[in-house]
Amino acid sequence: MERNDEFKSIINRIKRARGVTLRKIADELGMNYSHLSDVSNGHAPFTDTTRIKLINTFGRDLVYPDETPAPSKTYGGDGADVPMVTLPLIPLDCVAGFPLLDNHGVTLADCEQYAVPEFTARGADYLIRVAGSSMYPRYSNGDILACKRVESLTFFQWGMIYVIDTQQGILVKRIFECTDDKNSIICRSENETDFPPFRLPKNEIRSVSIVVGQISVS
Repeated sequence: MERNDEFKSIINRIKRARGVTLRKIADELGMNYSHLSDVSNGHAPFTDTTRIKLINTFGRDLVYPDETPAPSKTYGGDGADVPMVTLPLIPLDCVAGFPLLDNHGVTLADCEQYAVPEFTARGADYLIRVAGSSMYPRYSNGDILACKRVESLTFFQWGMIYVIDTQQGILVKRIFECTDDKNSIICRSENETDFPPFRLPKNEIRSVSIVVGQISVS
């Protein structure tokens, strides 16, 4: 609840400074108004993805006027006088097919920032690095994925690749409809010889993002 109170304070500060409504703020962030309302009322979590969008859209000085930001590395851009929209590289291995430690302690200060205009144009919210071989040859160990947060679990683009934060860890999988159970999805790896498909109940999903880009390091 403390994080939701933090969110409300930020929103109230933006409202006063800009003379805008929550609906207008949602429009500027490119986010669903109902979701932001749920965050404000404590019915949905205030995530680091939303925090980063607030900072990139309204500026750190308005979002956190009394905070001195920790130094961070930023890559890309055309010069010091050119504003950059950056994406955080989440400092956790994205293990495709294996459990991973809980990532909810990650904050913006923990993340290196990268400016990749092509990914920003596609609506990416963050970057994450792949580890493991379950999505090979589509993705190799060490590849960087650009991810766009999906606010609702009611609609999946079947056959597309998603980053799924589950109770067991983070997965990168191609998602398909579970025809005999509407409360589950089918997760498939590219390397099905070593990583067979499995059913994942939707109630075990904490958050989900669609992959919108890739930087290959192989």
